[in-house]
Amino acid sequence: MKEHLAVFDRARGFVIAWQLDGDMGMAIGEDWSTSDVIAEKMETAKSTGDDDGVLTYLAHVHLERLASEGQDEPYLDRNAGCYAFQSRRCALRALSEINAEFREWKSGKVWPEWAKTALAAGWKAPKGWAP
Repeated sequence: MKEHLAVFDRARGFVIAWQLDGDMGMAIGEDWSTSDVIAEKMETAKSTGDDDGVLTYLAHVHLERLASEGQDEPYLDRNAGCYAFQSRRCALRALSEINAEFREWKSGKVWPEWAKTALAAGWKAPKGWAP
């Protein structure tokens, strides 16, 4: 099974983490890096073609932005060492948004806001559609 980001239920809430052979790997935010370090790591991952690295850092930046905007979720749980959500629904919505951002990055084109929102909601682009 290919590793991918998934939502896991932990004692302090729901977290977005890597799933490796059905088991939970590193949760987003678990490395405690600062924004500057994350930005540097993301640029390195982009330049080396490390898709998993780009996805990890896109997720970190997305959750950090949500938390800093004063959203109720996610919150950075320093005791658990990662970003956590009170509900599975909110965690799944955030994961969909992260995956949409990653697809936009992979395409190499800027997507219109409506397309990113639709993609995060589960929309599948018709064959041949391009932003």
